[in-house]
Amino acid sequence: MNGKKRTIILIGLAFASMTAVKAQYVNVVQPKIMVLPKTINEDDNPIDVLNRDPNVRVAITTVKEQFQKRGADIVDIEAKMNNVRKNSVFQEGTTGQGDLKKELIDRSGADIYVEVEPVVSLANSGNNVKLILQAYDVSTAASLAAMTANSGTFYGDVAGLSMRAINKVADDFLNTIQTYMNRMYNEGRSLVVKFSFDDNSNYNMDSEMQGGELLNEIISDWMEDHAYKNNCHSEGTTSSGMTYDDFRVPLIGDDGRNYKVNHLSREIRKFFISIGLRCKTDIQGGVLYVKIL
Repeated sequence: MNGKKRTIILIGLAFASMTAVKAQYVNVVQPKIMVLPKTINEDDNPIDVLNRDPNVRVAITTVKEQFQKRGADIVDIEAKMNNVRKNSVFQEGTTGQGDLKKELIDRSGADIYVEVEPVVSLANSGNNVKLILQAYDVSTAASLAAMTANSGTFYGDVAGLSMRAINKVADDFLNTIQTYMNRMYNEGRSLVVKFSFDDNSNYNMDSEMQGGELLNEIISDWMEDHAYKNNCHSEGTTSSGMTYDDFRVPLIGDDGRNYKVNHLSREIRKFFISIGLRCKTDIQGGVLYVKIL
């Protein structure tokens, strides 16, 4: 092999290696992110917090702008809140502020929401802005990333200091979120599923069903068949219940839309109907409760 040909082959191999390495870091799915102020009291909702504190509004706007400059797909909180308030199901005086916040998050279309708590200090010796950021998975309320950014003390306004603070952590913060989303795309989103029985139910996990199988065996087979890549783990079974402490669902469903916890809830209800039983389901964060009637 002559020197020229060997050089060409080596360059080709080097290029292939660089391409393979680069492919490992390609964003599999970019999340939609909603940035909102942290609500301290249960009676608060994010929009009221924005409206009553100009410093909070400035900080939130700055964080959104810096995330967008880095290519993040941002969901506008105020536009979404207006849509929620127009929803006929939620009338003023009948819906708690905490419920309004939950409804905003659930209906936002976001994959991730980021709560920002600005701590502003103004003094003759200089001003300081500290931003406390916490990212959560909308579907499970799992904490994904937590960082604190400090502007340092300068003679500047809140907007400038907020920008100085967020620029220190924005890249790492968004990269942490993206890594989580990529891992979920490959491994599935982890949920907890708890089965129990209504007090008036005639069944328990040891009930013999048609065909001679026990109810817990039928449920176990269905759960294993329907877990993403058959990835699930049962914490244990008793006659009164069964718990899956790690049940994986896909990030994206077969229809190309985000797979939500309520999709699994719907599938489980249909499953019980198919074996002649009924159930009620309740979703709280990343836990799906299934009560067999």
